[in-house]
Amino acid sequence: MADTLMDHLPPAGWSDLARTGDVSAVRIELKSEIAELRTELKGDIAELRAEMVDRFAAQTKWFLGFMLTNIASMTALVIAVILKA
Repeated sequence: MADTLMDHLPPAGWSDLARTGDVSAVRIELKSEIAELRTELKGDIAELRAEMVDRFAAQTKWFLGFMLTNIASMTALVIAVILKA
């Protein structure tokens, strides 16, 4: 039975087989790397969020200025039409 099991293993040496300790070590290393990436990603997201807030604020100022200019122009046009009538 053991020979049959061994026949089904891939053709490699014993050094290519992973032990439970090997898998655990890789798991710990991956968890550490993922935690670092998560921290880095959170920092990048915070920077992006701050940049977007700044850009939206600037865009809002331009939009409000544009709208106020349009309102002033329309008011002047209405007043000109009323005075001409």
